[in-house]
Amino acid sequence: PARAPAAPAGRPIPLLPPAALTELNTACQSGDASACGKMLPVVEAECAQKIAAACRFAGFLYERGRGAATNAAIAASFYNQACEGGDKMGCVGFALLQARGTGVIQNEAKAQATLQQLCQDGVLEACTQLALLIVPGGRPADMARARELLTKACDGQHARACEMLKSMPRAPAK
Repeated sequence: PARAPAAPAGRPIPLLPPAALTELNTACQSGDASACGKMLPVVEAECAQKIAAACRFAGFLYERGRGAATNAAIAASFYNQACEGGDKMGCVGFALLQARGTGVIQNEAKAQATLQQLCQDGVLEACTQLALLIVPGGRPADMARARELLTKACDGQHARACEMLKSMPRAPAK
């Protein structure tokens, strides 16, 4: 049975059975704004109960403007709560906003250090995102490092990293 989440800011939260939450989540992930709107108060309430994955999902909804107006500062706050709660993908989300200075003070060096640590910890999305951050430098050393990061992620079956790796120019022969 689903537990009744605490209502944020006095808003009543309807008790939704797990099957309904799963259905809404699937619809929301597919881009159904109405489903996202129904999910948002639930994940906000669960985040208030320190459920880190819910904080990350709330951050995603605010970052993408799904179910609520786009708000990078609120997204950053939710991603940070997720990260502090141990959700590594929440840390990735916060680092990406931090790298761009979107909703939070820009600090690309700190963002890259966070992604590097997460990559070392086996978070393949962090490896991929770090590669994307360093590629724009275009220097041979940057490209070699990006290739190394994408190879690690691809070796771990991260499909997007494999696609990106295929499209990267080959390193010149020495």
